[in-house]
Amino acid sequence: VLVPEALPEDRTAVREAIARWHRHGVETVLACTGRVEAIVPLADAIGHAGPLILDLGASIRSGPDRRLVRTMPIPDRVISDLARQLEAVGGDLSRTIGTVDAGTRKVALRIDLVGDGELVDAGLSAISVPHWQAGTIAVFRLGPERATIVAGGVDKSAALQRVLRGFGLPPSRVVVAAAAEEDLGLVDWCRAIVVGAPSDRLRAAAARTADRGDWRAVEAFVASALPGLEGLDA
Repeated sequence: VLVPEALPEDRTAVREAIARWHRHGVETVLACTGRVEAIVPLADAIGHAGPLILDLGASIRSGPDRRLVRTMPIPDRVISDLARQLEAVGGDLSRTIGTVDAGTRKVALRIDLVGDGELVDAGLSAISVPHWQAGTIAVFRLGPERATIVAGGVDKSAALQRVLRGFGLPPSRVVVAAAAEEDLGLVDWCRAIVVGAPSDRLRAAAARTADRGDWRAVEAFVASALPGLEGLDA
C-alpha cells in the first residue's frame, strides 16, 4: 500500500519497483488524501493499475477504467446544515465541496476548509454540534490552515480493509509506505514504513522509518516484510 507523499520525485524508480513486485505476485494499492483528477495522472506515471483509495477513503476506484466501486458520501441534509453553519463564521474561510457522479446524481464526498488557522478552528467549532458529536461527519486536520470534512466512518484504513477482502488477503500479508498523520490508521493496522518526519506518534507506530525520498529503504522494507517472494528485491 503506497501513499503519494511517500513516493520520491523519481517516478521511474517507483514504476520499475511496481512492475517487479507485480511479477512476483504483489498487488499494489494507492491510498490517497486527494481526489481522482489529481491521483489518476500519478497512478499512470508510476504504472499503477490497481485499486485507488481516494478522498481519505470516501471513494474507491478499481480496474484499468478507474470505475467507481464504492462511495461514502456526506448526507445531503448535513451538507446544507454545514454550509449554513460555516457561513456564519465568515471571514476568508474558503470552502470546496468535492463531488463525484454516482449513478444518476452527484454526491458530496468531502468539504475542504482553507484559511487562517483561527478561522479554520472557528469553522470546525461551528459544525461540531450536532454533526461531529453525532458521528455523521469526521474531520481530518491536514495542517494549521486546512481541514477536510468527510462522512462519519470514512478512513483510509477502513477503505483498505474493504479492498483487501476482495483480494482475500489478511493483514499479515500487507505492508504500507506511509507519510502523513492521516495514515495513522494504516500504520496501526499493517506493518509500515514511515517516510519523512511526520508526528512522533506516527513514527512510534511504524515498524521502520526512512528519510523522505529514500525509495531504496521502501523497497528493502517490502522485500523483508513479505517473506517467501524470491527475488523481490532483485
